[in-house]
Order: sequence, then C-alpha cells, then structure tokens
Amino acid sequence: MLIDGVVEGQVYSQHEVIIGLSGSVIGQINAQKVYINGILKGSVSAQEVEVLCQGQLYGDLLSGDLIIEKGGRFLGNSHGLEAEATEDLAKLLPHVNQDTEVQDEKDSK
Repeated sequence: MLIDGVVEGQVYSQHEVIIGLSGSVIGQINAQKVYINGILKGSVSAQEVEVLCQGQLYGDLLSGDLIIEKGGRFLGNSHGLEAEATEDLAKLLPHVNQDTEVQDEKDSK
C-alpha cells in the first residue's frame, strides 16, 4: 500500500506500507514492513521499519529491525521484538479479506 496523501487513523497491512514523499499518517500503522519517506506521527508495529532519507517518524516504534537512512529522522521510543514475536506479528494484525485495509482515511490520493 502506497500512501501519498494524508491519512488520519489506523492503517493495517499483512504486507508492506509505504509512506511516500508527500504522504503523512497521523495514527497507527500495523504491517509486516513499513517504509517511511514522508511523515508518521503516532505509532508503528512491524517486523521491519525503514526510515528513508526524507522520512520522519515521531512516536512509538515496535519492530524487529529498524533502519534509518542518512537524513531520516526518528524521535520517540523504540522497543525491539523478540524473534518469536517477530514471526508471529502477522497474527496480531486483523484478518482482512484483501491485502490491506485503511480505516478513517482522510484526503488520501
């Protein structure tokens, strides 16, 4: 799922969420992988989180792997996932019929 607009609320994906350069999420993201090149204000739970060179993450992070590229920003709290919890992260996500579901979407492209 690619977010290039503004989303307020919760974003769930059993795969990956990409916040594009013009994307902004205010709320919570739960996914297997999250790539941030825009702005996330809130919390993220994922097996892998990558803050790209223009990405900004403000809030709480629960992740097995965290990568911050040069220029990327992270201000908040970080908690690691144990190996078993990382493997079971998908079980924490809500069961959805499609690959992704967005709740409370606002001004998203």
